[in-house]
Amino acid sequence: MWWTAVGVTALTGALLALPFTSPAPHAPPGPPAAPRAALAFFALSALLYVNQVVFNAWMVLEHNADPSYLRQFVHSKLYFNLAPDHRPVAWLVAWAGDGAWMAPSFLRVQAALELPWAMTAYLMITALLHPPTARRIASGPLGVLAALSHTLVLSVVEVLLWNPWTEQDLVLRVVGFLGTLPLLRWIGREPSPAAPPSAVQLLNFFVGLGAASALVLGGNLVALLYNLAWLDEVAPILAAASLMLGLCLWIRSRPAAATGSALVTTLHHVGARFTLTFATPALAIRYGMTHSAAVRLAGAAAAVVIVAALITGLRDAAAAQAAAHRGAFWTRAVLAVALGAPAAVLDLPALMGLPMAALPDAWLLFRLGQALVGFALGWGLGAVLRPFAPLSPS
Repeated sequence: MWWTAVGVTALTGALLALPFTSPAPHAPPGPPAAPRAALAFFALSALLYVNQVVFNAWMVLEHNADPSYLRQFVHSKLYFNLAPDHRPVAWLVAWAGDGAWMAPSFLRVQAALELPWAMTAYLMITALLHPPTARRIASGPLGVLAALSHTLVLSVVEVLLWNPWTEQDLVLRVVGFLGTLPLLRWIGREPSPAAPPSAVQLLNFFVGLGAASALVLGGNLVALLYNLAWLDEVAPILAAASLMLGLCLWIRSRPAAATGSALVTTLHHVGARFTLTFATPALAIRYGMTHSAAVRLAGAAAAVVIVAALITGLRDAAAAQAAAHRGAFWTRAVLAVALGAPAAVLDLPALMGLPMAALPDAWLLFRLGQALVGFALGWGLGAVLRPFAPLSPS
């Protein structure tokens, strides 16, 4: 029943979001500044790390760092790999004395911080592609719907992992939701730089998407699953991803001339529409695709998102073409979709024997990459079959 509720949330969220997914108008550009979503994401990541230090110190003081106490609540080796010798943990153990005040670091802090952390990550990634779209999500109904959908899914997960603190966690999920709303409004008031379709910025987005995804995956493994012992192994990756993401955020803040490529224009518009339509059901789809009771509804929600983004994004891109080019444009678009769709559903990671690709976030990234390759091949085939007609001199 509970997993079915996740699937229902995914499909309902996808449908409810559709009326609010028109593109945002360009706001007057403001002075370059650190993106607010990125500032919030890194601040929340730091808080989650501090909580891990406190949690590990509590485990040392109260339970002799024995994870068997914790595994009675979650039976998985992917959780609770402790690091009692981590220097900040050892310092806190020596300084803290009685560790009773640290008890809320187990489950309760994450319950309040997970939603804003996930939302700011999504907005940060969206802003890399198209800052006005990120502003539209944050400042309007889509942000509220996304926060509500995420809260419902995370609350279902809390119930499925019922433990003595679940009732407190459910209350804190609501607190996290209420605290996220003003944070979204603050992010939504950020000035947006002009963002015309640009090959440089499109490439910058894909690089930044990879870097941000590494940070989200690493943060999830270390902070949300209580695996501080893994930090030493992933720290070089997280540091490199942080530097790369910082560079991408800086490039995004620089003005870039529009690229006169129909393919770049198409990917830009479809991508902007996708980030709008995916914002609300994103987490429900991610969880729903992992369980048989929710997979059909989550798959239907994903289909709604993809079809809506393709229809509206291709329409936006077609409107940006010269009238003499639109017939050839639609030939390329149809062939691109015809090759991109089957490429997206091909389970290539399984064929390649890559077990890490089965993780939900990695799974989505692999499918996105496959779809893009198929889309580009179809577009290239259409360009060969039907090149653009020359424009008459004005």
